[in-house]
Amino acid sequence: MSALSEEERMLVLSFRSLNPAFQQLILNDMDRYAEAERQTVVKKGESSKRRA
Repeated sequence: MSALSEEERMLVLSFRSLNPAFQQLILNDMDRYAEAERQTVVKKGESSKRRA
């Protein structure tokens, strides 16, 4: 695994400074963003298939 970038390192440090309840809120948001990203990728794939 590669070393963290400065931006990633700051993200981890900021996350660790939060209390567990706020950390959980961040993790919940990340899950929602990841799902939205997956749906976007699926939709892009479907639209390109329809054009073919």
